[in-house]
Amino acid sequence: MELRYRLVLADESHTYRVRLVSTGCAFGGVRWWFLCPLIRW
Repeated sequence: MELRYRLVLADESHTYRVRLVSTGCAFGGVRWWFLCPLIRW
């Protein structure tokens, strides 16, 4: 997934690729999460 935004007053554009990951739930199914691209694991 890609996130794009623009700061008009500063004339800046930013684009980030955001990963989706899933984890299992205790009673079945999955839960989806966005991973911040600016955090280094």
